[in-house]
Amino acid sequence: MSRSLTVLAAAGAAAALSLLAPLTAQAATGQFTALTATGQSYVIQNPPAFKCFSLSQEGVRANNRTNATALVYSTAQCTGVATTVPPGSSTFVPNGYQSVKFSS
Repeated sequence: MSRSLTVLAAAGAAAALSLLAPLTAQAATGQFTALTATGQSYVIQNPPAFKCFSLSQEGVRANNRTNATALVYSTAQCTGVATTVPPGSSTFVPNGYQSVKFSS
């Protein structure tokens, strides 16, 4: 009888973990490059989903060579006005941006 309970408990735990698996964040594959008005570049390789990256200088061009959508924000800490940069594209952000976050 105790063996049956152990098997049922293990099966229940496995089912619970399979439900949680889709909720975990996946890293994007590829490279994101932020370019500043002075020509300095910042590179983020294989960024994790939903993590906010703040820039030490304001970016004006976003080059998203990842497989995830990037959101570049007008202020630090990924708040304020966001500009969407689809996977595999580049965009000029005329008002600049100070942080970036990636979707899963």
